[in-house]
Amino acid sequence: MSHKNLAIGTAVILVSLTAILAFVVSSCEALQTINPVAALTAIAVAIVGIAWFKKNPLTSLFLRGAAIASPTVLIDLAVVSFS
Repeated sequence: MSHKNLAIGTAVILVSLTAILAFVVSSCEALQTINPVAALTAIAVAIVGIAWFKKNPLTSLFLRGAAIASPTVLIDLAVVSFS
């Protein structure tokens, strides 16, 4: 490895570590102003909700026997398409 590549690699590592440290510090400051348990719970609920909602409308489309042009089916398809 040449000295130039070593210097570039070291610079990239230092910049990455600085960015990660800045993110951690800002995250810690933000979590001190709110309830961390509530924040983590909200994040977990959002992730599970998104995962469920992306799967459920397509599954329920075939299970509920709704007409393909019904408003409910069209809204489900629109939401899944845009998310």
